[in-house]
Amino acid sequence: MYNDGKISHWAKRIYEVIESGGSVPLEEIKRLGGFKKEDKSKFDSAITELQTKLYIAMCDSRNKRNAKGEEYGWASTMFCTTEEFWGSDVFETTANIDSEEATHKIREQILRLNPTAKEKKMLKFITG
Repeated sequence: MYNDGKISHWAKRIYEVIESGGSVPLEEIKRLGGFKKEDKSKFDSAITELQTKLYIAMCDSRNKRNAKGEEYGWASTMFCTTEEFWGSDVFETTANIDSEEATHKIREQILRLNPTAKEKKMLKFITG
């Protein structure tokens, strides 16, 4: 996707860290990917890009640990590839669903979770 210009360089760097590490906490992605404080805006945009395009998913949270192994602070969000999160079967199954059927299934799920959802907002959410 990167070679086809469909994801940014920043997203590619993040994806490579996650793909090689399994479930990776956010601060580890930053460290392993060599991201600096001044990269925060681009890093955040790239994480959102990867989630929006369904390349990665939030898969857990883990408490941070100090050098002594003691937990401290807030829990850190962990990310993994969507294949790791849902299994590769889901991609094979969904590859045969046309966009109209997919839209219908997503709409049904939204209505299960929020019966008062507005049609116009649902379609905007689903189709962008």
